[in-house]
Amino acid sequence: MKVKFKQFCKSLLVTVCMAGLLLLTSVNTLTPAAVAASDQVQLYTDSVQSLKDRVPELEPLIQSQNWNGIKTFLRGPLGELGIRLSRLEGALPKSDLTQYRRSVQNLQDHLQKLDVAASKRNVKVAATAYQSILNDFEQIL
Repeated sequence: MKVKFKQFCKSLLVTVCMAGLLLLTSVNTLTPAAVAASDQVQLYTDSVQSLKDRVPELEPLIQSQNWNGIKTFLRGPLGELGIRLSRLEGALPKSDLTQYRRSVQNLQDHLQKLDVAASKRNVKVAATAYQSILNDFEQIL
């Protein structure tokens, strides 16, 4: 009887240790804070994505040299872009921030170049800035 009890205790101890190990590894990856942060990143990513989806509306404005339309689009539909990018930045893990900030700075620079090109009525610079803006969004999202 003592042998069976010792065997049972050893088996129970191994089972409890394995269950504890599984619990610890799952807790580290699926904490409520981690899930909430992931949901928040997704929410803000979707918000920025909705603006990115509208960027192709600029192409016909550039082709038709509708300079006022370009400037209006930059200030209208894309006017909230800075706020949305800031919210996304606040939700990202610190390890992603350096690359993210670099990509956002590039996007802001290219949006500024497009705005200046529209003011100067320069189709070539506007078209180049537009392509860069598309690429910048890809880097961000």
